[in-house]
Amino acid sequence: MPAVYAQEAVETHQTTATVKSVDKESNRVTLAHDPVPTLDWPAMTMGFAVADKALLKDLKTGEKISFTFTKKNGRFVVTDIESR
Repeated sequence: MPAVYAQEAVETHQTTATVKSVDKESNRVTLAHDPVPTLDWPAMTMGFAVADKALLKDLKTGEKISFTFTKKNGRFVVTDIESR
């Protein structure tokens, strides 16, 4: 009988934000985001890792965006960014 491994369910979260800084060297972005109801988070400013550095290519400080993120290996990672 093959072994069965539990797979962690991947929850995605979405909100809007203003870009505060972009660090292309370390694949990180700092965002002042609106509340995230799925996590019961208030609006705040925080740094996020980015899943694909291509998401940072045209991103500019001060830009208004919508973004999607997940929790991966204990940290929150942006998986999609759209300009607003």
